[in-house]
Amino acid sequence: MTCDDVRAALSARLDGEDPQAAPAELDAHLGGCSGCRAWLARAEEVTRLAGTSAVDIANSTTALVHEVGHLAAAVQAGLLRALVRVGGDPQRPLTATLAPGRG
Repeated sequence: MTCDDVRAALSARLDGEDPQAAPAELDAHLGGCSGCRAWLARAEEVTRLAGTSAVDIANSTTALVHEVGHLAAAVQAGLLRALVRVGGDPQRPLTATLAPGRG
């Protein structure tokens, strides 16, 4: 096996996929190839870091949507208070209030 073949097989193994190579063959190559041992050490570190840095997108998205909903409600309430202060009718469409005679 070439170093490229071994590294592809090791990468697959790190990803939990079938390496398409016998473990003994990979281990024998690693035993005699310092370049592939160094490559494997770096690949294991990247895999470890990627696994520990994962972000729970579903929970983050849910929290963001929740916060945007609160922000929208606050903006709406503020606009309605401002509209009432300037004599607008909060039940009348905003376009009619801003452009009298058009709504």
